[in-house]
Order: sequence, then structure tokens, then C-alpha cells
Amino acid sequence: MALAAVTVAAPASPVHAQEVHLDVREFTLDNGMHFLVVPRPGVPTVSFVTHIPVGSVNEALGHTGIVHFLEHLLFKGTTTVGTRDAEAEVELFARMDAAHDTLILARGRLPSPDSAEIGRLQDRIRALEDSARTLVIPGEFDRIYSRAGARSMNATTSYEATEYFVELPANRAELWFAMEADRMRNPVFREFYAEREVITEERRQVLDTSPGGALWEAHMGAAFRVHPYGVAPIGHMADIEILSRSQVEEYYRRHYGPDNTTAVLVGDIDPDSARVWAEAYFGPMEPRGPPPPVLAREPEQRGERRVEVQWDAEPRLVMGWKIPSAHHADAAALAMLSSLLVAGRDSRLYRRLVRDEGMATAVTAGATPGGRFPGLFTIQATPRAPHTPEEVEAAIDQELQRLRESPPTEVEMERLRRRLEASNVRRLTSDLGLALQLASSQGFWGDWRTTFQSQARLSQVTADDVIRVLDSYFHSRTRTVGVLRREGDAAAAGVDGLTPADSVAAPTAALPAPTSPAGPTDQPGPTSPAGPTPGDTLGAAPGPELPELPAATPVAPPTPQPEPRPIGRDTAESLPFPELVLDAPQASEHHVAGVPVYHLHDPTLPLVDVYIQMRGGVNHYPRQDLAPLLGFSSFLRNGGTLDLPPDSVDLRLDMAAVQLGFGSGGGGRYVSMNVLTSAVDEGLALVGDILTEPGFDAEAVEVWRRQELDRLRRRADNPTSLAFEEFNRLVFGDHPVGWQLEEGDLDPENFRPDRLRAMAERLLCRDRLVVGIAGDLTWDEAEPRIRSFLERWPQCDEPIPDAPIPDMRQGPAVVILPRPLEQTTIVMAQPGGIVQEDSPDYFASRVADLILGGGGFSSRLMTRVRSEEGMTYGASSLWTTPVRHEGLVGAVTATRPERTVEAVELILEILDEMRTHGPSAEEVDTALDQILNGYVFAFQSTRQVVSRRMGDLVQGLPEDWMERYLQGIGAVTPEDVLRVAGAHIDPTAMTILLVGDPDRFGPGMARLGELGPVYRLSTDGSLSPFPLESLP
Repeated sequence: MALAAVTVAAPASPVHAQEVHLDVREFTLDNGMHFLVVPRPGVPTVSFVTHIPVGSVNEALGHTGIVHFLEHLLFKGTTTVGTRDAEAEVELFARMDAAHDTLILARGRLPSPDSAEIGRLQDRIRALEDSARTLVIPGEFDRIYSRAGARSMNATTSYEATEYFVELPANRAELWFAMEADRMRNPVFREFYAEREVITEERRQVLDTSPGGALWEAHMGAAFRVHPYGVAPIGHMADIEILSRSQVEEYYRRHYGPDNTTAVLVGDIDPDSARVWAEAYFGPMEPRGPPPPVLAREPEQRGERRVEVQWDAEPRLVMGWKIPSAHHADAAALAMLSSLLVAGRDSRLYRRLVRDEGMATAVTAGATPGGRFPGLFTIQATPRAPHTPEEVEAAIDQELQRLRESPPTEVEMERLRRRLEASNVRRLTSDLGLALQLASSQGFWGDWRTTFQSQARLSQVTADDVIRVLDSYFHSRTRTVGVLRREGDAAAAGVDGLTPADSVAAPTAALPAPTSPAGPTDQPGPTSPAGPTPGDTLGAAPGPELPELPAATPVAPPTPQPEPRPIGRDTAESLPFPELVLDAPQASEHHVAGVPVYHLHDPTLPLVDVYIQMRGGVNHYPRQDLAPLLGFSSFLRNGGTLDLPPDSVDLRLDMAAVQLGFGSGGGGRYVSMNVLTSAVDEGLALVGDILTEPGFDAEAVEVWRRQELDRLRRRADNPTSLAFEEFNRLVFGDHPVGWQLEEGDLDPENFRPDRLRAMAERLLCRDRLVVGIAGDLTWDEAEPRIRSFLERWPQCDEPIPDAPIPDMRQGPAVVILPRPLEQTTIVMAQPGGIVQEDSPDYFASRVADLILGGGGFSSRLMTRVRSEEGMTYGASSLWTTPVRHEGLVGAVTATRPERTVEAVELILEILDEMRTHGPSAEEVDTALDQILNGYVFAFQSTRQVVSRRMGDLVQGLPEDWMERYLQGIGAVTPEDVLRVAGAHIDPTAMTILLVGDPDRFGPGMARLGELGPVYRLSTDGSLSPFPLESLP
């Protein structure tokens, strides 16, 4: 075991240097499994991350999607978790898999597959699945964690790694060792074929119905013709649909072993106990040796590549240049280049494309898709009509050339360094975030310390380095350009520097190819720019010399060696858990200059958070104020002050390393500030200037207006957000919740300076404020600063108008918004009848919502609609409970068009079962345990405590609301849930919105008429009868 203390330096003058010590422990088991433990006593929670450096790059063409499929299957349980009879399951698996193998052969039989045989085999597999399902305890793996109060349980699969993570109360830490050791040693890939259907729905959601996803997939496929970077981690649909259980099992055996795994634990955990548990649970595992290496190498690209995607959507652009791996010495300079181009309003590309010329509404840049192998530096932009992707592309080329001619100034470089240095401290605020960083660093670099050296590496980048990498890698012959345009739109012609689509082009004049490419050393010379070299030679290279980190201190393993401990369901359910001791931090309440102020001191990090909540939002004002109210937070943040133009404000914020957040909701708006303790005075002064002396810069207002006009053009490009917006309009009608921006709202006349200043007088006044401050200031230090800040604010001249009570639509109705999509988004709800208050009905509704669809993989909707039927990637309930009026109760999901009607009927059936039969005692116990055992997560940070108390005050909840909530939840019984569900859930009264392609809903479409009148929703929000008989 090794002990190391890492010192993180915060920004220097004017943000004075401060040191943060992080205690990192390290040990490796005899089988090669590596552990990092960061003890952070305080709030009794622990974050766990398991990192396996295996991603989609470890797959072969024809077998893509296996790693992502494995990520899903490893939540299905083990030989004892999730099953009633594991041996009987295995026997059914063999018969099921044999039928599947025969089915694949039958589908591939040429010249014409036997459809009758295929149908019989599909029926055979479904019958076997139904038999196997009787042996499954659905969602048990999730349920065991949930009853322990777990939070954030999930996993991710990227091009280069798979990570599983979860957070637990500290007294339940041993459960993680028992559960994860069982998952690694004894996985059972049950519900295989249903889960495969789930993954196809996930792919439809993230790629096949998303214009941005479709362009990304096409662009990466064009850029990487050989290397696995060219395939999205989810895999090709054709590969997913034929994957077999035996393929996945074999892949798991070859790639997943303790010697290829890093576990990171951050939080209130004793490192010596962690090692004992690690030895006892993971120690018996046998190493499996290194997985097969990734041998594919992308050939040298010898000409520009272009790919075009036609879609019923507004245009998009992505440009990518080949760059070396993240191990290369130039990686830091490329990262700084991306920041210079797009980080902040004054960045080179944002200023040119969005602010000055208004030809785009957004632009992003950075290295992708991974770091282990040579990749791409991509620039993505969203053209604003009537500008075309070709115009935006030409402007990007010109701006890159301009950067070469006008290198970054020292001010540009310094403001980036200040941001980076402050972020090096900010990233320590989250235990889970820190665990993910350490795991990624260990898995990617082989050394967790590298994550702390990255800031030093970036800080050493000079302006000359940035120009050098621009000269070295940004050439048209290594560039791949992707364009998405609406079907029927023609590519623009005659734009300088562009070549026709699908062509291979010579270098353009904008960024000429170098005359002296780098040699085999892959080290650019000091005078001649270096071009990319063939194949994989853009690999590792010596980086700049970095500061030494403290030497590790070895610690002997436990004596005596702990005996192996049993794993499985019985162990997980019988572990003795010590009592959780939580000295819950409480925010102190003060009144300063007549304003409620909540304070909580936390000296752990040299950071201070300030929250300013301003009551009075869209819900309180007439419809004609909608647009300026929605843009008001943006106008404040980006509009400068009376004395300082926006660029000067941004520069001062950056140089002081101040991080600002502005947002709004129906009831008001908020401002958050995170700042290093040494810069808190400058930060408060700047925020005070922004809020009490707003400049409402005309350019900032116009940028927001143009972006909103473009968003309206693109509304239909995102089916999920379109569905929610239209559903709110349907149900809430002429109430603020139902209002949607229209083009007329964005008339420049609505944003006249005099109108904005009159609005500021109404909104920005002292009587409407609630303030919170958390972090590295005592109250004696904070009080004079907050007083000086608040005394600048004027008193309010008028009270906040009352918000109207909505008159919600009463069902039943089925509303279809036709869109030619590969997936239907389904939203259904009715008035929910419950408000947030200290009442048995409210608390019972919270438990009912958790059981229905808010409780993760073990909830009823996820179990039935996803796990058993494979209809969707996700299904969730909604039971909203505002304070002043009733909310909605219903459900949300998405499925392929052919299963739309079936999914609607199944969800209604699940809702009806909750209403008529209620939950089981086990379901209620699980929900109560999940809430009560996990309440400790409400105190993970002082920021949470302060912001929650502010929210309670604004909503009119009592000071002891948390205590009342926990007591009320603890008293809920199955009978309470049945009573509340029976009174407030009525499946026959649902308004059901379907956003999708009704021509593909199938013959069951007629059954929608049994659920209520069926309407067609037009793009202008009007309804007309939908003629079901006209469908094929």
C-alpha cells in the first residue's frame, strides 16, 4: 500500500496561491486488481468507481457493440442475485441460444429466406424467453443497492473504457465489495434478447432519430476507415441484432479480469478497512492476463474527405483534422488551441461566427473521440439561416488563418491559465467526480497522478506552441468535413477554398500544407512546421518536464491475511451495517439589510459559493413579457455594466477565476458564483455591478434573439424536447407553463433598452432577494461583504404579482404529432391532484412515484417496459407536486414506431394495476429504504445544504421541512399508496401525446380510438380529428 499527498496550487496573483492537500492511498492485490482510496472524512458517504480500460476500440468490425452490450448485461445479476433457479435458467439459455443461431442462419439464407421458418423460430425464442422470465427476479441487483440508499448507480461505455459507479452511505461500504466481487466473478447474462432490443432502442434514440448523432456517426466513419474510432461505441445496428450470448460471454472472459481493473474509492472510508475487504472479496479472483491488443492502425489520409447526411432537419457542420494521441507532447497545445477558439464569448471562433457576423448560433471544438490513439481535432458549428454550412466552413478556415497571422496575445493565454488553475481546485469539490478523474487517469495513463499534472502541462503551453500545432496538423489533406442538410437543399457553390462534396481535394490556400513534414521522430522542428506522419506514428512523444509529486509511502498488507468471504444474495442481505452517524450541517439564518441570508462555513477547500435567488419570473407576468423575461438572465450575464462593456467584464471575471451561473424558472431567477477565497471581494464587486448596474449591451441582446429564432427553426430536430413543449401547451393552455416562444415574440421592439431597464427595476430589487453563502468564509468574514453587496440594491416599488393557477386539460385524448422518425416519443399524463405539503397523501405520492418509475431499474415501468419487453431504453413516471397547485401524474418513454400502440397499452395497464391493486409490502419497504438510507446525500456539500434551505424559503416550506419529510416518508404504508393511487391515477383520463410516424404504427393503430378521441397536432398548435381509417 502506498500513501501520497498531492498539493494542488491555485492561481497566482491576482488570485493568490493557495494549497490543497489530497490524501491518496494505493494498493494492488496479488491478482493485479488496483485500488486507489481517498479518505475524506466528514459527510458519511463514499463514491465507488470501477474502471476497465476496454471500450469499443477493442472490438472488430462485424462484432461491434459488444462492450456496450456487456455494460448493460452486468446489471442483470449473478448466479444468486436476480434468479429463482440459476441451473434451470442455464438449461433454457442453451435451448434459446440454439434457436437463435438457427434463426440467424435462416435470415441469411439466399436467395430468399424462408419467412415461415423465421416466424416459427422467433415464436420459439419468445416462448423460451417467457419460460425463463418466470425464473428471474427482475431488477434485484438494483434493488439491493437501492435499499442500502445508493445514489448515482450507472455505467458508461466510451471508445476506450467502461466504468461502473455508485455512491453509498459510509456505513454500507462493505456492500460494494460484496456486490461488485459477485458481479465480476459470477455474472449471468439473463434477459439477453430483451436487453438486445433495449439497446436497439437506445441506438434509435441517440443516433437514428438525432440529426446531430447521425452526422457524428457519418463523420467519424468517413474519418476513420480502418481504426475502430470510426464506429460509435453503441455499435452498428446490424451487428447488435445478431450478437449471441456465447459471443458476449467469450468476450467477457478474454477482456474482463482483476488484473485489468482499477477501483477508486473516495469519501468517508478507512483505507485499512478497504484493503481488508478488497483482499477478502476480490482476492480469490484469478488473473486472466492482458486482453488482446488493439492492432488496427489508420492509414495515412492523403486527401480531404467529405460526407453529407440528408435529414429532415436544419443544417449542421463538423470539421475534423487528424491529430496525435493524448500521449503526444502536442496534446496540451491542442487543448489550449480549442480553448482559444471556443471557450468564452471573446474566443476567436465564437466572436467571429456568433457575435460579429451572426452566421452561427453555436460553435464547439476539441480533441475526439479518445486519447489512446491518433484522433481528430473537431470544430462543430450550427449555421444560422440563411447562412449555409459552406459559408461557416469558409469563415472557420479564414479565422484559423487569421490566428496564424495574429498569434494569441499574452492576455488571451493568461486568462486561459487562470481558468485552468482555478478548475484544478474546483474539481475536488465532488467525491464522485474526483473518483472518475482518478480512475480515468490510472486507466489511461497507468498513473493516477497524471490527472494532477495536466494543469501544469497546460500552463506551460506558449503562444508559439499553439501556432506550431496549428501549422503542424491543420491541413486540408488530413481534414474530414461532414455536413447535414435538409433533403432537397443543394450545396452552396462558389465559396472560396471549398471543394465539391465527396471529393478528394488538394490543400487549400487557407491553411497550406507544410513543405517540410516531420520525420520518423514525430518531433516538430523549431523553425519548420511539421505535418502528420503516416499510420500510427502520431503516438507518444516526450512531454514537458512536470513537477515531481510526493513519493509513495509503502504500507504493509493486513496481518493476518483475511479469509475469503462469501458473496451472493445471502451475503448482501445479511451484512451487518453499523449505525450511521451524521452530524448534519445546518445553515445559519441571518437578515442583512432586510434580506434573508443563509450561511454555512466549510474550510475544506479555498472556495466560496454565493447564491442569489430573485423571486418573480415568467409565471408572475403577462404573456407579452415572455421573450424578454426568458432572455433576461442572458442579458445580465453577457450585457456588461453601465461602466464596463461585456468584454471587459468577461476579462475581469476570467483573471479573477470567477465562475458564474445564471438561470431562471417560472418563479424567478438565480445567480451562482464560485470563486477562490482570495478573489471573493473582486467576485462580489463584479456580480454586484452586473446585477445593480446592468448594461444590456445591444450586441448581447441581439445574439440571444438570433439564437432563439434559430432554436425555433430547429424545434422539430429534437423529438424529446418537442414532445415536452407541445405536451405542456396541450395541457396547460394559456398558462405560463404552456407558453411557447413564437417568432413574433422575438421582434426587436420587445427588447428596446428602455423596456429592459423598466423590467430591471421591477425584477432587480432588494425585497425579492434570498442569498446564500457557503464555503471558506466564517460568518464574521462573510457578513460585512454581504452587507456591502446588498446595500447597493434598491428597495422594490411594488409587490410580486400573484402567479395564476392553471386550468389544466382533462382527458381522455390521444394526440399525434406526425414526424418521420425511427422512434416514437410518448408522453401521457393527467392532473395529479397532489401539492407539496406536510400531509400523508403527499408523502404516499412520493413513494408511489418511486415504485412506478422513479426508482431506477427495479421500478415497475423499467421492469415491464424495458427489461421484460425490450420496448425502450428508458421509461419513467412523472408525478409533479408544486406547492401552490396540483401537478401531473403520468409516464414518459420512447419506442420504435411499430411498438407504439403496444407500449401505450402496457403503460396504461401498469398505471391501472397501481391504482387497483397497489404495491407490495416489499416494494414499499424498498422505496422507504432507498429514501431514508440515502437521505445522507442531501448533506454531501455545504452548497447543497444552503441552496436547499433557500429553496424551501422561496417555496414557503417550513424551516424543518427535511425532518418532516423524512418522518412523513417513514410512516407511509402500502395501504396509503393504494389509497392515493386509487384517488388520483385514472388511466382512462390521460392526455396521450405521440410524436412519431403514424404510418408505421401498424394495424393496432385503430385501438388508439378506444382510449379517447384521436387528434392530429399541427406545427402551429392547432388540433384536428385524426382519421384512423385512412392509415395503411
